[in-house]
Amino acid sequence: MGEALAVNSLVGGSKYQVETRRSHRRRTLKCGRIRFNEDRCTMDIRILNMSDSGLKLETHTIWPCPSSFTVEISNPNSNCPEVRECELVWQKGLEAGVRFRDSA
Repeated sequence: MGEALAVNSLVGGSKYQVETRRSHRRRTLKCGRIRFNEDRCTMDIRILNMSDSGLKLETHTIWPCPSSFTVEISNPNSNCPEVRECELVWQKGLEAGVRFRDSA
């Protein structure tokens, strides 16, 4: 896909924001967990949307997200979660955007 996927108008319609994600995000409400500090620390999360290259997550409390960590994505059809290595792209309040380190 091209570098710019969509153009969204902002408040007032006078400015535009170019969408630069590499792949389309799909809304989802999945449970998950992040693991960091050599798997000694975990935190439950909610996954708000996903794409082939990353996801947007929400935590239950404000915390300083590490720059890299592992995400376990619950699968209701299996006892085995999907496990992905991630890096932090942005964080604001309870939400964070992450990129999968193993995506092209």
